[in-house]
Amino acid sequence: MDVEHLEEVPGIYRSNTYSAAVVVGNLLFCSGITAREPDGKVHAPGDPTEQARYCFEKLRRVLEAAGCSLSDVVKVTTYVTRFEHRAPTDISRPPCLPAPASSSHPSPTRTCCSRSKRSRRSLSAPSQGSSAQEHS
Repeated sequence: MDVEHLEEVPGIYRSNTYSAAVVVGNLLFCSGITAREPDGKVHAPGDPTEQARYCFEKLRRVLEAAGCSLSDVVKVTTYVTRFEHRAPTDISRPPCLPAPASSSHPSPTRTCCSRSKRSRRSLSAPSQGSSAQEHS
């Protein structure tokens, strides 16, 4: 089985440890995404709504680099530093994900976890997505 690592995606903070995403067969697995800008600074400190929007925008970039789109996402997991910060992601489909085209293309599965102890308190809304699409 072919494995392809997407190590660098324009506009994404580069980890020296992990790939931005890995393609295995026809599945795409994305690394967790935080509200860090490419220079490593925190985007919109203290604004969980803007951080969530920014994380999903970065997820879109990773997906597109692999030939996928947000409509291909099948699972979304979000982590927030405070329970009340879940509001930007606390609906069946975050507003930054496209609406389903039809009932045959439903919303992805979703989990939101509140993490009260994080090493970086200014990061309010990291997220992770997985995509399943025929990848060529």
